[in-house]
Amino acid sequence: MHNLPDNIAKSPCSSVTNLFTDTEFLQKLTHIQSCLIYGHNIQAILKTEVPFITETTECKIMAICLEQQGRLQLEFILDRKKQLIKNLKKLNVVPGQLDLSNFMKQHETEMLEEGSYTEFRTLFNFFEGLLTETKCQQLEQAIKFQSALVLPIFSYDDQKIGYSIFVFHENEKPNLTNLKKINKLFQAIVQPLYDQESKIFYSKCNRVCTEMPMLTATEKRIIKLLLQAKNYPKIADELNISLNTVKTHMKNIFFKYQVHSKLALYNKIKGSSF
Repeated sequence: MHNLPDNIAKSPCSSVTNLFTDTEFLQKLTHIQSCLIYGHNIQAILKTEVPFITETTECKIMAICLEQQGRLQLEFILDRKKQLIKNLKKLNVVPGQLDLSNFMKQHETEMLEEGSYTEFRTLFNFFEGLLTETKCQQLEQAIKFQSALVLPIFSYDDQKIGYSIFVFHENEKPNLTNLKKINKLFQAIVQPLYDQESKIFYSKCNRVCTEMPMLTATEKRIIKLLLQAKNYPKIADELNISLNTVKTHMKNIFFKYQVHSKLALYNKIKGSSF
């Protein structure tokens, strides 16, 4: 296992701008979160982002695994040509039914810090207990496997809840800096959709919070408009206040709910009574 130099704060209360100093990545995160707020499924959203992710990582096969109620499951496989899925099916393996708990147990005490990662030279390290070495070798040949880099995904309270997996073909060289950025992007998307207590991942925004802490009348009106998919300029026009005033109110709202994105805020207030 290796450690990557990482100046990114681990605190779950650190702002998204601290996570993404790169403007392009911050814009991408905002776009994805907006799509989720509007009710789109995360699987469909990530599929549309495969070209961007592939270009950034120079990696053609990626997967996101998350722990759900004691099981480590392959939640998403990002593969434009569906090489991994097709070849797993040829081996009579359904990706969505794989239980990767053995992998989770073997690496339970590893990759416990932001920026850490593990590199595999064989898929048997990942599929041990599920596929024989022979079948793993067949799969490696079919997808021209060279190596796989695995990076941890953490919850808001710094608990490891899953992994990003990047599979590289022959003659492909991993760009660790960009892999770390994409892993951060995945983590920021997953965190507000992951229930840490029940260890359940929601593919859409469907969790609620019935408590509304100390909001002013203006803040309540802003939230109502936000839930109607109004952007900040439209909210400013409707309430006859400046755009900067709207942004200030939003900072206060985020602070009161202890969140740092519109998606996380939506998850907490959906279903609340005003």
